[in-house]
Amino acid sequence: MTAEEFLERAASQIPITIEREVSIAGPAALELLERNPPVTLKEFIEHPDRTSEMRTFRYGHLIGAGVLPIELARWQERFARFRLPDDLGRLLLRANGIQLWADLDTRHSYFRLLPLDQWSDVALAPLADVFETVPPAALVISDADDFAGFAVLDTTGPEYIWCDPIAGPERIGSSVDDLLTYWWRYCSLEP
Repeated sequence: MTAEEFLERAASQIPITIEREVSIAGPAALELLERNPPVTLKEFIEHPDRTSEMRTFRYGHLIGAGVLPIELARWQERFARFRLPDDLGRLLLRANGIQLWADLDTRHSYFRLLPLDQWSDVALAPLADVFETVPPAALVISDADDFAGFAVLDTTGPEYIWCDPIAGPERIGSSVDDLLTYWWRYCSLEP
């Protein structure tokens, strides 16, 4: 899927609203979190000081405004070791940060392609050990709330890689089109 197709699909999907019952911890249950040693998740969830209430959640796609050409040039100058592919540069000029099925109230999704200013060297990533050999010029370009995985751009290829802490690295492809096709399939299921 091309960047144009991806952005058109994201723009054409209307937000959804879901009513869901949630469990709210009361003061006594919250005190359990202060214990030393900490309580188990099971103890916390099963504590009697909890109430249930209905909440409304709104989900939709959030596409960040593109970077200015001068911002992209400055980033590239500052991080010359990580030469960005031209097709990625064109995407960043149109969309800087992509969240599919984000909670529209918190403006946050479970998986997200990060804005350019949040990209980091994979060698410094918390889960860099998913690689047998860490690529010498690779960037973490996405994240997940619970470290369930992240996307990496190996700028020497270029090559996009999905990094799962359990299954290990999986090749996505070598172009932005490959990345966006993968991202749509992986993250576009309704919440």
